[in-house]
Amino acid sequence: MEKKPIYLLKKKIPSWKNNGFSLVEVIVASLIFTITIAGVLSSIAILKPPAEFSEKGVNAAYYAKNILEDLRSKVDARTWNDPNDGTITSLAPGVHSGSAVISNVTYATTYTVTSDANGGRQVDMTVSW
Repeated sequence: MEKKPIYLLKKKIPSWKNNGFSLVEVIVASLIFTITIAGVLSSIAILKPPAEFSEKGVNAAYYAKNILEDLRSKVDARTWNDPNDGTITSLAPGVHSGSAVISNVTYATTYTVTSDANGGRQVDMTVSW
């Protein structure tokens, strides 16, 4: 019997069997992907309540701005110091209040009008929701 060289006895593995990923590699990659996505989604969930609070704060600021613009439009030099004129009761010294619903949220407003010695008036406003 003739001896064959050793290199001929080795089976050559076809190259198509070495392509692709093993099951362990797929499981590890899936686990890493799942942990990463879970982290991203939890970060988004944590940020949602502050964003809603900020939106309500912006709406409250716009509501207060609209009230101040309305008060400013009622300023009339002819009736400013006339205590008998009832047309500008919203600018009369004292505490005034109101409310409005914006985007299904009720905003309550309280503002105080005070007079100074020179005839000027100051408005301090609080908006809550």
